[in-house]
Amino acid sequence: APQKNRVEVSTARLMSYPVRRPWASMPRTTRAVGVRCGCTRKSISGRYCLTHEDLLAAAAVLGLFVGGRTNIAAAAWLAPGLLLAAVAEMAPLPGALVAAVVLAAGAAFAFRGQIPMPLPAYLALMAGGGLTGALPYLAHAVAADALPAPVSVLAFPLVFVALDVAGAASSPFGVWGSPALRSCCGP
Repeated sequence: APQKNRVEVSTARLMSYPVRRPWASMPRTTRAVGVRCGCTRKSISGRYCLTHEDLLAAAAVLGLFVGGRTNIAAAAWLAPGLLLAAVAEMAPLPGALVAAVVLAAGAAFAFRGQIPMPLPAYLALMAGGGLTGALPYLAHAVAADALPAPVSVLAFPLVFVALDVAGAASSPFGVWGSPALRSCCGP
């Protein structure tokens, strides 16, 4: 009987660039965004080729307008997808840390003046929120190489929704700050 491959997740695996399967030799961002491999900044056809740095910059800028006093619903829909495409090109742990920094910086800007607490406590709260918010990105990165494609694609939304439900259930403020509320309504 053929033996199935066992997948082990270790610290070394989280810090290294993911090993690609033969069917996934094209970079993930290229697959996600739909640009061709091997193109320079401007391809022959004149189309602009997006890199993961471009996607990261766009996600960071849009993250400034997700929630809080500067809420733009379209940004709440676009920023997570762009950030996911950007960090998918990185090793899992560094990618999750980059996502945490982008999420914390965006939330610190968006919620400025709305949470009455001293600055060090406010920044600590935003850093904790950024680390918690980076968990779906880490789950996606680990699952992308460890699980079959039909299953791994569910890692990000499952962890994202689970964190949102847990946050709403455990917070005395209910759904205030929920991504679902940010994507439909004003501040």
